[in-house]
Amino acid sequence: MTSDSSSLTKISLNEVKEILKEEFQSFKHRLLKDNIQLYTPKWDLLCFQYYNLLASQPEVQSRWEDFWEKKSKSMEYKGLVYKIPDIYKPFINNHSSLSKLFMLLDKKEDLGWEMYLELFLHLRKQIYPEFTKTEYELFTTIIKHQTSALTDLSNLCNKNKSNILRYLKSLKQKGLIYEGITINVSKLLLYPYVVLIQNPKGYREDFIDTFESLDSFRNFYFSFLGEKTLISFHIVNEKEKNLHLLEHELNLIKKKIYPEKVEIIELKRINRLKSFNYSLYNYKTTSWENPLVKFVEFHSGKTGDITEPIAEFSDDKPSLIQLNKSGIDILEYIIKYCDITQSRIQKHTQLSSTIVRKYIDYFKEQEVFTTRINPQPIFGLSNIIIILEENIQNQLDIHSRLSFLPEVYSEPYQSNESEGIVLILRLPQECVINFADLLSFMYKEKIKKIFLLESLYRRRRSLNFDYYDTLLKEWSK
Repeated sequence: MTSDSSSLTKISLNEVKEILKEEFQSFKHRLLKDNIQLYTPKWDLLCFQYYNLLASQPEVQSRWEDFWEKKSKSMEYKGLVYKIPDIYKPFINNHSSLSKLFMLLDKKEDLGWEMYLELFLHLRKQIYPEFTKTEYELFTTIIKHQTSALTDLSNLCNKNKSNILRYLKSLKQKGLIYEGITINVSKLLLYPYVVLIQNPKGYREDFIDTFESLDSFRNFYFSFLGEKTLISFHIVNEKEKNLHLLEHELNLIKKKIYPEKVEIIELKRINRLKSFNYSLYNYKTTSWENPLVKFVEFHSGKTGDITEPIAEFSDDKPSLIQLNKSGIDILEYIIKYCDITQSRIQKHTQLSSTIVRKYIDYFKEQEVFTTRINPQPIFGLSNIIIILEENIQNQLDIHSRLSFLPEVYSEPYQSNESEGIVLILRLPQECVINFADLLSFMYKEKIKKIFLLESLYRRRRSLNFDYYDTLLKEWSK
């Protein structure tokens, strides 16, 4: 674990003022009164307090989240990946733990990182979702079938709609589920890639500016299994792909971080599958059953609670939808804020309700995006990525064999060296290392790479439409 402190002069108060507006004076007063320094526990607590206050203003809250993320540091402490802002979000709907956390902000003495993270970790471990039996049944049904439609849920749960609505409101009030949006990049003739960068030289903070300078960059993770590996995700448009933009960008990066090896993997984004199965979560004890037992049972012939994977999109064939300036403005908002609320889109874009509704309907009809229903990140899950050299015809079978896990995502890939399947598994944090060892043994002849991931380290929410020609309806670069 490392710690750092910096002077107040490094905090851009003008940037804070531009984001917070009427809340700025109270923020500045607290900052100066308590002499809160950048990169300290109290700085993160203060930023989180204002993040919480901005809940009713999603656009402002999103900008504040970006600012907070840039002005804070990630670190690892006793197996806890302290990552802004994800590590704080479970506190939002747990008022008891939230009030205890904010009490630390009122302490007069300085909080060192070690003391703070001990207290933080203690509070964080107390937060696990609590359900009634009916809430749990409804929750697992919603996640498994990816629907919140009352008619669907009434039929699946064999309960009347009024009861379903009452318990659905309870789940949302407890903050146990939320709706997100997945963009169908195939409909924009955009091509996603994963880049594996083995043993880069330098510090994590040094990588941020390097990667964010790339047009194609989307996000990156660090792996903490075996060799030091940086895993970055990129998107290029059709013209950029033909011009080998990503290869050119990576050649520039190699001169800055001197990796031992760089490999580019193209995600095909065809037949992208996902499954959700929270049957391992014991709502009575608010704890997880060991997935290793289920894995052994399955391979011994006991199928157990297997979830049928569902396709992210029914139509993922590459094509380019027709966009004008208004369409781009609306789509950029939807991508950046994961929000399809018509009134908020109108306010942000200054477009008429007719135009906004027309484009939302068009995007839905063309399957440009799909809504997804996710559990809130309060279940103590961690990520494993597996790159499997395997016949893509076996994707459904392999995915199904792992579908007893809480969340599984899979899609085909292709690289200069091989082709196969990329799997992302989410499972209880306390089991990831043993489960990764078991997977390595079971698939040892086929595993190209296996990674245990820290939380997302940096991301870019928007897509670059600067090179989309609205006259010719094509990418110009």
